[in-house]
Amino acid sequence: MKVGYSGQILFFQLLINRTFRFGLTHFFSPYRHSRTVLRRLAYLNNNYMDILISNLNLSLIEVDLQRLFTPYGEIGSVQMIRDKWNNRPTGKAYINMPVDKEAEKAIYALNGTVLAGKTIGVEAS
Repeated sequence: MKVGYSGQILFFQLLINRTFRFGLTHFFSPYRHSRTVLRRLAYLNNNYMDILISNLNLSLIEVDLQRLFTPYGEIGSVQMIRDKWNNRPTGKAYINMPVDKEAEKAIYALNGTVLAGKTIGVEAS
């Protein structure tokens, strides 16, 4: 395959090797060594069950939801949904739990409970 453009051939061979080894997102991502990318890749490889919590009090934070759900099992992550224009909470959140049985137990136990003066809705999404 040496035609005279050996520099270009070596570049494309390096591109192909890196692409197959790490994937396209790794090669072209400027954040390829950051923790957030590694967490997102770990999330994609695991089968977490997403739980949607609605009708939350706007004064709650992620730690409050984590304390509420930890008695039912391990929590992957907690994400409060915020308005994209003014960054205020919308009253909804997502929780990821790795074990489906623990997540179903938490949904059954916490759906309709009162948290910070409001009745919350908990459902699988």
